[in-house]
Amino acid sequence: MASEIFKIAISMTKGVNAEVVNRMTDIGMSVKDFFELDSTSLSKELSLSLNKIIKHNDRDEALIKAKKEYDFINKHGIKTLYL
Repeated sequence: MASEIFKIAISMTKGVNAEVVNRMTDIGMSVKDFFELDSTSLSKELSLSLNKIIKHNDRDEALIKAKKEYDFINKHGIKTLYL
């Protein structure tokens, strides 16, 4: 369940683009790590400046929305696909 929520949440996080996802993939960062690291650590790991990094409250907001989306998906028997 949690991994599905993280996958949904990353697609809902403001500021996440192909560059961020490619950097995550390049360094082997999991989606869970993306949401659990503080902004300074995330900036360091992804080699992005702090002003370009996604704020922790944006990530928290995306997780809340993703949980609601996950509940909706399960309630209605919707199948999700991820790249």
